[in-house]
Parts: sequence; C-alpha cells; structure tokens
Amino acid sequence: SCHRAYIEPGSTRTIPGSFRRWTKFFNCNNDVLCRIERMSILKFMLYSCCTLGIYSFFWWAKLVNTVHTLVGRRTTASGGTAVFYITITCGIYGIYLMCKLTDALNEAMDQRDIKDSRVSTILAILFPIFVLIPAVNRIIDFDYSRGVRYLSYR
Repeated sequence: SCHRAYIEPGSTRTIPGSFRRWTKFFNCNNDVLCRIERMSILKFMLYSCCTLGIYSFFWWAKLVNTVHTLVGRRTTASGGTAVFYITITCGIYGIYLMCKLTDALNEAMDQRDIKDSRVSTILAILFPIFVLIPAVNRIIDFDYSRGVRYLSYR
C-alpha cells in the first residue's frame, strides 16, 4: 500500500538515462529510498569517541531519516537539515526534535499495534541514545519478524 514508506523486494527500477549501474528503489510517491538497519549504542559511543564527536552528527541525521521511514512520512526537517538546525541553535532545536521524534516513534508503534512500550519525551530529551535506539530497533525487529524489508528516504 502507498501510505507506508516501504517496498517489497523485487519492485525496483533504474533511473532513466542514468549511466551508473546502481539500482534505485522507489515507493509509491517516487521517493528515492535506501536500506536501513538496526542501530547500536556501543557503536555510537565508540565511533563518537574515536572521531571526537563528529560521528554523532552523522548519527543524528541517520536517526531522523530512520524515524521518518518507520512512521511513513517526514515529521521534521530531513536528517542533514535537522543537524544543521541543532548546530546553529546551540541545541535548542534538539529539544523540539526529541519531542517530534518521540511522537513519531509512538505513532509508528501504534500503526503496528505495539502497545506494551511507549517512548517518553522527557527521557528522550535527557538520555536520547538510551531511549531512541532501543525504540527504533524494536520497531525494525517487529517489522523484520513479519518479513518487511524497510528502505529509507535518501
């Protein structure tokens, strides 16, 4: 169905006139999509420490785009734009972003009838890594257990 941001395997097409051999994936709205995967708290902490925090910018962009895919629509600015807004507002946009992301994750759980866990906005603002990553992974695991292969906005 077109209201979800996923497509079934095999329903791919290439971009007309493209000289590259890459295959692009499209959903019903012709959004270009790419594969998403589970996130790891340990990987985030290790990479952020090794890169002196630079990886965290990439992670935030990836997280925002992943949440958009799981809910099936964009609820905030795209990943890179959200990171830019967080940077220029010295983190103030991050508080707004946490509120929107927790609402979107709760909406994604409602779409799937996952009733036993909700994402707390206050906890997400205080401990975003330890709240958002498990919630995203729970939704991805739920979908993968039912054979859905998600792809995200690019």
